[in-house]
Amino acid sequence: MITSAKLMASVQQAGLGRAMMRVADGNYGVPALSYVCEDFPKWWQTKLDERGLGEWTPQFDCDDFAWTLYTDIRWAHYATQKSNAEGISLGVMYYNARVRAEGGSGGGHAINVLYTEHNGEDRVFFIEPQLAARGKSPLIELSKQERESCWFVNF
Repeated sequence: MITSAKLMASVQQAGLGRAMMRVADGNYGVPALSYVCEDFPKWWQTKLDERGLGEWTPQFDCDDFAWTLYTDIRWAHYATQKSNAEGISLGVMYYNARVRAEGGSGGGHAINVLYTEHNGEDRVFFIEPQLAARGKSPLIELSKQERESCWFVNF
């Protein structure tokens, strides 16, 4: 479990310090990177397909994927972990992407941001929900410029 203060400091240290940040809970459960990048996408792809939401459309675009992943992973983590954490250390972020997942052009984009403990270190990772929607590993890298362009983060 991580406190909201530590979560906020870790996200700021990852280069997102200029963004407006909403950290609503007092503490957060910390999912394993392998769960977010391997186990969850396989389950999530099936759930999205059942709802008819597996493909990008103008009505279900990047922010819808990011918020749906945010909601579904919180629900799945709570249902399987049964912890006393008030939230989960995966949020939604908006930034200016060099290349967006849905079309290759640059511009405003929404993805997920994850704080986790990996190989004994506190780390922040970036998650492309449209990759997870296809059952693929959603882990992506952002350039320094992309991280600094982030204008909003919600946990």
